[in-house]
Amino acid sequence: MRILITNDDGILSGGIYSLFKALSKKHEVYCIAPLKNKSGCSSSIHIDSRIYFKKFSDRFFGAACFPADCVTLGFMGLLDKEPEIIVSGINRGANYECDVQYSGTVGAARQAYHWSIPGIALSLCDNVGPYYFQEAAQFLNLHFDTFLDLCPADHFLNINMPNVQNITKYAVGTGTKSDYRVWANTQTEEFVMKDSLLTEEIETDTDRGIVDSGQVSVCILSSGSVEYDGKH
Repeated sequence: MRILITNDDGILSGGIYSLFKALSKKHEVYCIAPLKNKSGCSSSIHIDSRIYFKKFSDRFFGAACFPADCVTLGFMGLLDKEPEIIVSGINRGANYECDVQYSGTVGAARQAYHWSIPGIALSLCDNVGPYYFQEAAQFLNLHFDTFLDLCPADHFLNINMPNVQNITKYAVGTGTKSDYRVWANTQTEEFVMKDSLLTEEIETDTDRGIVDSGQVSVCILSSGSVEYDGKH
């Protein structure tokens, strides 16, 4: 299968190299990723703007744009052949709960929908590290065909993994309800955006609940919503 990988952490992120190496064992893999970190850009795109890119090899490109733009570039002649699937990641940090609305990693997987191909977003749930990118990439490669079979037409997958060396199980779940709240500090005259759960308890069958149990969370999302019940 012809795979285009991208991310929102940037071309220098270790996660994208681990992903490229693991998936290349079975597939024809190309990379187009932002030259700089574009975290939190969601599905932003450049309109009426020139996008400059740098060719590192025949299969590896960096571009001065958003992750969703990188997906589009894969269909605009930058590659010899159009991709058959988009894989975005491996992100440093979780992309569950309301993050699916704001994440550039998830935004790139969502962009695959507009080109009528499957998309997968992959994230490691740790903001500190060290990151087990290689183990996460190998797990995806091992279950790649199975995950594709889980994804119905006009949907994409959002996968979150615990940042551990030994990953053995996954479960299909739904999104955890949360949102960002603005916290004001009148003394320092500043506002801070923080994630805030909208429910008191985290259900075990939600993305966050599954990861907290030590398993890989697989959520099936539509292009216009944040969660899907998994029944198809």
